[in-house]
Amino acid sequence: MPTPSPPRTPARMRRIVVIAVSAAAVVALFGGLFAVAATRAHRARGAATTGAANSVAAPQSGSAFTVRTVTGAQLRVPAGKPTVLFFFTGECGSCYTGAKNLATVLASTGSRADAVAVELDPSEPADILNQFLAAVGKPPFSVVRDDGSLLRRFHVDALGTTVVVDSTGQPIFRGVDPPPAQILQALTAAGMA
Repeated sequence: MPTPSPPRTPARMRRIVVIAVSAAAVVALFGGLFAVAATRAHRARGAATTGAANSVAAPQSGSAFTVRTVTGAQLRVPAGKPTVLFFFTGECGSCYTGAKNLATVLASTGSRADAVAVELDPSEPADILNQFLAAVGKPPFSVVRDDGSLLRRFHVDALGTTVVVDSTGQPIFRGVDPPPAQILQALTAAGMA
């Protein structure tokens, strides 16, 4: 027969709360440390990647630059009109919302802005990438595999980041999984209208 637990006195309740808060702080600390380590490892891996996956000519701040899409086409960014860059991986579940929001805006504006989906995992299999794009409705994204250049250029530190640049290449908006209204507002400010 199990022994009954001691009565819940105010002192015992304070100890339980202190223990619970301490445990939550430890979990948060290790979770934060893990996130920092994962981001650093991802950046190091992206910077060390070379070969055919490299897709970006070293751009200068505020200038146009050229990227190579996964299909091998050259794409100038920006090409005289606002451009949206969406940073993701095909296995990022939370990136689905950001991609879907961007696709909604592009559909509502008749794609008057260029959209570049920046795949941050150059080693991710093409079928994973294609499944992700199919799941968000095959939006009119030009897909680029980043070697770390775009990640550094736009100071991206989270998956699902959306960056809007004006026609001169200046970033004017950055957000993680922003709602469609924010994306539309940023594109309008960039001169899409």
